[in-house]
Amino acid sequence: TRMTIRPALKSATISGMLAIDIRAFYDARRKPPGMLPMNEPRQTRAARSPGDGERFVGADRGSGAGGENKGGTHEGGADTARAEQVLRQFRVIFRSVKKHFQVIEKQCGIGGSQLWALAAIGARPGIRVTELARTLSIHQSTASNLIEQMSRLGRVRRERDMVDQRVVRLHATDLGAALLARAPLPLTGVLPDALGQLDATELDALHASLGRLLQVMRVRDESAEHTPLADL
Repeated sequence: TRMTIRPALKSATISGMLAIDIRAFYDARRKPPGMLPMNEPRQTRAARSPGDGERFVGADRGSGAGGENKGGTHEGGADTARAEQVLRQFRVIFRSVKKHFQVIEKQCGIGGSQLWALAAIGARPGIRVTELARTLSIHQSTASNLIEQMSRLGRVRRERDMVDQRVVRLHATDLGAALLARAPLPLTGVLPDALGQLDATELDALHASLGRLLQVMRVRDESAEHTPLADL
């Protein structure tokens, strides 16, 4: 005897199939990126896992056989190995600057920023505070604070200009000159001294590269732009 499906039962069966298809579609939409289906072979899952050689957050997840990183990249496309080399260079720079400041304080009992200011005054007797601030690339208020500190310690003296009494000129005292004589070189600091040895082309290239680095940094404090390195 031929069995027949009643219209109501047939309609319910089709509706159930559609509900299953729709539910599967939305389940796929909700699946987190990179999640593999549970029925995917274990070998495929292992091949898709990140390589063990990656060190940088945001690096390319591609890896070669055995989990070895094959030229992983940063989000900006920079080569990971080259980025690590540059990072090590920054470490050397930071440590060298810090070490030099520590030697200055140990031998002279003066901070690196004060020594640089004192050196600038010793090289240009009669320099004004505004000129000193420009030489050190700091705010005039910061330069004034440095002068106030060194004046109290007897390392700098302030004199009124003979022509314009509104102008204050700075001079190193005998105590300040003696301090400069025994201070470790470079008096201006490791980094300013090194930058002063680069030519215009090298400085332009460095300026452009560091400017780009600052653009992609997710956290930066631009208020440090006019703060002496020794005070950071």
